[in-house]
Amino acid sequence: MQLEQQGNSVFPKHSETMLWENKTYMHQVFYVEGVNEPKTRIFESIEDLVKANICFPFLIKAEHSSSSEGLYKISSIKDLSDLVSNKKFVAENKHIIAQELINMRKDLRVILVKGEILLHYWRINLNEEWKPTSTSYGSKVDFDFFPEQWRAHIIETFKSLKITTGAFDVTWENDDLSTKPIYLEVSPFYQPNPKMELKEKAYAFYKQHFSLFNSWDVKYVNVVFDIKHKQVKAYRKIP
Repeated sequence: MQLEQQGNSVFPKHSETMLWENKTYMHQVFYVEGVNEPKTRIFESIEDLVKANICFPFLIKAEHSSSSEGLYKISSIKDLSDLVSNKKFVAENKHIIAQELINMRKDLRVILVKGEILLHYWRINLNEEWKPTSTSYGSKVDFDFFPEQWRAHIIETFKSLKITTGAFDVTWENDDLSTKPIYLEVSPFYQPNPKMELKEKAYAFYKQHFSLFNSWDVKYVNVVFDIKHKQVKAYRKIP
């Protein structure tokens, strides 16, 4: 930020770094730009959250979290009490982010650079109960289907954030694609999942096991470099 205040161009920009580092800042940006997100409230303390009497269940998100780590489903006062007693959580979070729990069993990861969609895939929870859709939880992955009726909406929402690159997590209430997309998060720093020939195995299997002829690691490196090349080209066009 200080470098930018001195007239320098910094890549990534300070505002993009903040989106990556701080979810309180991210949700404030969503609010200012009118991004359609789950109902989200930010509290200064656990005491303020308790006084708000939010209806169970809801989510609490750590300010500095990723890959579904730091995401807590609060279904009862006991769940909330357990979190309050977690000294590490209390010490690391200056604000408490409480968010509506959307009835969903899948979300769509969309990776963009300068308004171009480079990669997309569904992460599908195969259980009846809600849980994070991160592939580490055993989610099924679908790289093929894309809801074309919402392509322009996703791109315009991305552009409203004024960032160079980012990964959206998008979902729909009751998994109903006729309803308006709900944007859960965006991050300008992300780990893309390359398209795999999945066969019968869970996607997490490919990430955790070496394969000589169908290597996740090789595909991951290739897709990262492809995205980074386009990201650098986008940076070079920024005045």
